[in-house]
Amino acid sequence: PLPIPPDPRPYISREYAVNKYWDHESQFRPDGGRLSHVIRSYVTRGELFRAEKWFQFLLNLEAVPSAKAFFALIEGNAGNSHKAVHFLDLMRNMSSKYPQLRPPVRAYSFALAAAACAGDAETAERLYEEMKDKGPRPDAFSYLAALEASKRGGYH
Repeated sequence: PLPIPPDPRPYISREYAVNKYWDHESQFRPDGGRLSHVIRSYVTRGELFRAEKWFQFLLNLEAVPSAKAFFALIEGNAGNSHKAVHFLDLMRNMSSKYPQLRPPVRAYSFALAAAACAGDAETAERLYEEMKDKGPRPDAFSYLAALEASKRGGYH
């Protein structure tokens, strides 16, 4: 299995040679792109807990996660609409500081699909209205996911 990330605070351990650079030298920081590959790998293997732990580790380092890491976590939480929407909201909030993280239609579609799987019609309606009002423009997949969520949620 892939390694579990070390605590972000300084400590002495077997990994001290690497951790001392992360903790004490500001020039050496793992970038969001490389750690995003680790996150995507864990999501692909179905180990969401570890993927989320690495994501939190990335945020603790004040590194910017890549959009691919957000996509992986949103898609990986297809069975948990609250977590999928949480990562979409986090992506949207971070996009004010980092424009490259502005959620595209794909991110919204994954979150809508998660809401549809859970039968969470209120969340799906909120996301769909947000897409129509603020962008990105909904596509056919987004529309079908919103319809499926309203059907499963009891709105016919």
